[in-house]
Amino acid sequence: MLRKQKIFGLDLEHSKTRSFLGIVCLMQISFSNRDFVIDTLLLHDSIHKLKSIFEDVNICKVIHGGAHDIHWLQRDYQIYITNVLDTHLACLTLNKKESSYNFLLKEYCNDSNDKSMQVQKISFCS
Repeated sequence: MLRKQKIFGLDLEHSKTRSFLGIVCLMQISFSNRDFVIDTLLLHDSIHKLKSIFEDVNICKVIHGGAHDIHWLQRDYQIYITNVLDTHLACLTLNKKESSYNFLLKEYCNDSNDKSMQVQKISFCS
């Protein structure tokens, strides 16, 4: 299904809890009207199956401020992502008044970013 897409959105979440370098703990992929949330800790040994898709120059991957995401994919999974549109860098290049994801949602989609369900930092130390 993902292999047939010409474009998809990508976001990674990273955790440094009990780790010096941290690790990718969640991957979000969106296209058309489908959204997927992937537990990369549970599926760590299977993420390599996405390698050919992420490295396919014929599929555009859209990220926002993805420099860290690209680094983490390389470090944790040896995936070298190609054909990337970083909307944060696009805003900077076009000299937009802002470059935040929320700005883009308001400006171009007449929508807002609801962060009420965003995970809060949790301390695992006793």
